[in-house]
Amino acid sequence: MGAITASSTVSCAKRLVPFVTKHKISVAFHGHSDVRNPNEFAKPESFFQALDMSPRFAVNLDIGHFWAANYDPVAFIEQYHDRILVLHLKDRKKDQGPNVPWGQGDTPIKEVLQLLKEEKYPIRG
Repeated sequence: MGAITASSTVSCAKRLVPFVTKHKISVAFHGHSDVRNPNEFAKPESFFQALDMSPRFAVNLDIGHFWAANYDPVAFIEQYHDRILVLHLKDRKKDQGPNVPWGQGDTPIKEVLQLLKEEKYPIRG
């Protein structure tokens, strides 16, 4: 299976459906943390909108951005691991905090990596 990851918008995802279907390629959407913008992949609901459009759509979960947007990446991975293609591993502070060196933020990096190892989820990081 061919796959790409992309920073995109929910509205753009709609335009990709015919392409991914015709060419049998998967697209994993990378999230950010601007929860005020409903067109940005920041909230779980934004990802769900795209996932409902095509079985070829997946998630490129940036655990730092997801955490900074006040969502729990561990719980999301546990529930939706079958639709997550790849992770971006970074450390950030909650409540839209800055990117920081690993170990200086609040992102549950250790817990995410332990979950992947224990459950043997085939998610690349």
